[in-house]
Amino acid sequence: MTLQELKLYIETVLNKHSSGNSLTPNEYNNLLEANIFSFVKSQILAYRQYVNSGTPVDDTIFTALLIDALQKTSSPSLAGGAFTVASDFLMLDSMWGTYNGNLKEIELVSPQEYGRRIHNTLSKPVAYFPVAYLVGTSCRVYPTNMSSLTVNYISKPVIPKFDYYSDANYNIVYLAASGSRLLTAGEYGSAGQTSGTTVNSLTVELDLPEDTHLKFADYLLSKVGMRDRDVNLYQASENEIAKNP
Repeated sequence: MTLQELKLYIETVLNKHSSGNSLTPNEYNNLLEANIFSFVKSQILAYRQYVNSGTPVDDTIFTALLIDALQKTSSPSLAGGAFTVASDFLMLDSMWGTYNGNLKEIELVSPQEYGRRIHNTLSKPVAYFPVAYLVGTSCRVYPTNMSSLTVNYISKPVIPKFDYYSDANYNIVYLAASGSRLLTAGEYGSAGQTSGTTVNSLTVELDLPEDTHLKFADYLLSKVGMRDRDVNLYQASENEIAKNP
């Protein structure tokens, strides 16, 4: 789905449930930017719950596509027992390293648990169960002489942006990602450009698998007051209408 189609879906649900409410382009962009990363995290955490429990949660089986699309690998070197995560790092998938010639998985824990593990002899011995914790963009690893690190992580998707111009009748006209527009009398670009100016689109489409687009739209709806139940009822009614026009 394009951002235009996503916006139309959101506004259709809002109009049917919230007395004609709609989003301005700036509100829409703010909603996209504020929620893209938390959406990815929520889907992947739900998927991990599905994998660990064997119980499907909110159709998270489709999130495997999301993981495949955003999974990356880095091979950082430790300096003083720490390394800086990649600039596009969003969340850890898995981490491995070599200690005394043996390949070991490194468990990411909280700073508090990290302290317990390395200081408490009753905890798991870190020589056999290495641990790490994140502070900002720095990851501390213990034992500090682990080598040949491999970090499998979920990368940040690009932040989507909806660009547009206003026509002479004050209608918002979507500018596709590769589009441009020579503004005529009475038209204005999204940054206030006036007639006689050619504006090139700043639109950035979703960097997510197509299967997740409607789930993202429903996630955004939940942030503007729509309950999951409301969205599901709307979708169910639309499906029935499609089957029985």
